[in-house]
Amino acid sequence: MTSFGEHLHSQPASSNEFKPETTAPRVAHINIDSEGDITLAVPHLVEGSTVKAIAYFRVSSHRLCAASPVFEVMLSKTSNFKEATSLANSTSKSEPTEIQLLDDNPKALAIILRAIHLQIDWLPDSLTTEQLYEVAVICDKYDIQHSLEYCLRKWIPKREFEAPTYPYKWLFISMAFARKQIFSDISRKIVLSYATPEGLAEETVFGPHIPQYYIDEIFKRRETAIQSILVRVNSLLYEYGAPITPIPFVVGTNDQLKCQSTSHQSELCDSFMLGHLIRELKRIGTYPAPAAFKGISVNHIRTLLCSLKFPDKIFLQNSPVCCKKLSSSTAVTTKRCPSCNETQNTLPPPNHADCAPNKRLIADVDHIILNVQGLDYCVNVKSAGRGATKEICPPAAGADLWHCIKYK
Repeated sequence: MTSFGEHLHSQPASSNEFKPETTAPRVAHINIDSEGDITLAVPHLVEGSTVKAIAYFRVSSHRLCAASPVFEVMLSKTSNFKEATSLANSTSKSEPTEIQLLDDNPKALAIILRAIHLQIDWLPDSLTTEQLYEVAVICDKYDIQHSLEYCLRKWIPKREFEAPTYPYKWLFISMAFARKQIFSDISRKIVLSYATPEGLAEETVFGPHIPQYYIDEIFKRRETAIQSILVRVNSLLYEYGAPITPIPFVVGTNDQLKCQSTSHQSELCDSFMLGHLIRELKRIGTYPAPAAFKGISVNHIRTLLCSLKFPDKIFLQNSPVCCKKLSSSTAVTTKRCPSCNETQNTLPPPNHADCAPNKRLIADVDHIILNVQGLDYCVNVKSAGRGATKEICPPAAGADLWHCIKYK
């Protein structure tokens, strides 16, 4: 007959038993419920298969089953697990049925067990990110998060997260505890900041508890954002490199030119900007565009593009403006007009620095980044592979929780 511990862990059955050292391991007995019918044996400080210490928690099976659908399935009277059979055959004089939990953090488990046994005085007012992550791992494993909801309101801040120190751990914490907005915000930050590390597996970066669906979706959105930026860069190069078709019988600016000068729109300006843009893109390593951006994030690509440098003053030699086209209010200098060769007032050489495309490119990139969305929290994804569990429906928003008894 399969045991509860063997079912929960993927190791061979032979490795699921404790292997204490020659000297007895240190032992801690924690009576969460002094009359409890279950003892949870949790090893600590395990080196290989050697147990350095064991924590024994005496708890109530009724509390466990009420808090966790997983324990309810495992310990119900219809269960085929040997712990359930032992529990069903026990009497008031029997020793508590022991269940071995090999992978759980005993400190985090102690907090959870006290919470579901309503020992409020033993619960901390706050937890660090590392501590909350360990609690989340156990709650996600046994589907206990609903029973800790009151505590989570204190442990998880409501404020918006600003570049958390542990984004990947907070991604799992928000997923495990169904904090949808935090999950969306954190996943968006990861999409923009993730840089594929060389030689590291995904599990090393994201941890072993994030479903593969979410990891794949993060990679997909990162790739989409990067490709959108590259398309905009290539589009800009094409706009400056496209041949200009003269428009007959049209006086004024040519919409095909990218030159922004109001006094003298010049095709030479576009040619200069194209050449300088290509040189700058080569300098930052984005031209020609690499097949894949390994080790670089969306945010870093933006930083690179922000480093594109254009001169503060750009004067083109063949940019004359005839004095006859000037208005009397235009700031001028006195010299020979290069168009009509008359000594009259002419404009100073126009500065084409404002025609530089880098500011417009960054504005377009910012628009692309602004439209990057975080992931949507999905219960079906998080619960995949667990089998059927009972659903606990929270009260409706604004419900009167005092007058909640409905007589018929």
